[in-house]
Amino acid sequence: MSNFMFQFIHSLEMREKAYFKRYAEIHDSNKSKNYLLLYDFIEQMPVFDFESLKSHFADRSIGKYLSSELNYLQDQLLRSLVNFHFNSSPAYKLHKDILYINILMEKGFSKKAIKLLRKAKKTAYTYEDFSVILGLIQQEEEILFFEGILGFTDKLMELQKEREKISAQITNLNTLRILREQIRELQFTVGSVSDTSEFPQIFDHPLLKSEEEALSIRAKEHWYYITDLCFYLTREYQRSIDISKSYLAFVEQNLNIFKDSKLLPLISNYLHNCILGECNSQFLSQ
Repeated sequence: MSNFMFQFIHSLEMREKAYFKRYAEIHDSNKSKNYLLLYDFIEQMPVFDFESLKSHFADRSIGKYLSSELNYLQDQLLRSLVNFHFNSSPAYKLHKDILYINILMEKGFSKKAIKLLRKAKKTAYTYEDFSVILGLIQQEEEILFFEGILGFTDKLMELQKEREKISAQITNLNTLRILREQIRELQFTVGSVSDTSEFPQIFDHPLLKSEEEALSIRAKEHWYYITDLCFYLTREYQRSIDISKSYLAFVEQNLNIFKDSKLLPLISNYLHNCILGECNSQFLSQ
């Protein structure tokens, strides 16, 4: 635990560390609390030294209950980081909304809860956070049961169809993710493929017939990656150029889901394919 805490504390950004100290001041008026003393000492350690840690606190209660004090420090650090990052990304905001929905329900404000739930679900669809959508569908069903209104069978059936659709998208996404890993392993083991019939589980996979087989934006990103790599492995460089260009344009159009950092390797890959395609055409013409 102590080595983990050293690594964890030293992985924090400066703004996260600053927020933790402010968080501790607001939530704990006693500045000499053990977890703060532990944090300060570990944060100043250039390298992890368990014996130094033990000896420093040997004459204090911290040393006697070091394991539990470290656990408490971890808990406080995680609490502060959750608060710090709550509004830093759509995913964190969605989880915050789920907590708000639960609180509203516990206090008996089901109408407010359902309004916030449907807003959160719309956001989850925008970012294709399928696991959150499934959770929100379940919450919406529970709210309907809680209200006990007669005649909501149609709404429950709608939610069931919605769940089935999301489940199909999750299965589709996971299948393409597995296929992506399989073709990456093929790339690093064989390098190139002259006879695709040797690997029908990849090259003849039904999901690769068309990009329409990908049922979501996230799944389609996997489809582009796999298809591009298929052409690369079979040395069909012109087709690889075409698909990598489309792949790049696709990601650019969906930066609400993908990070900007994804663009640079895609640009590099496209240029690499262009060079290979040009070199190959020159070779064949000679």
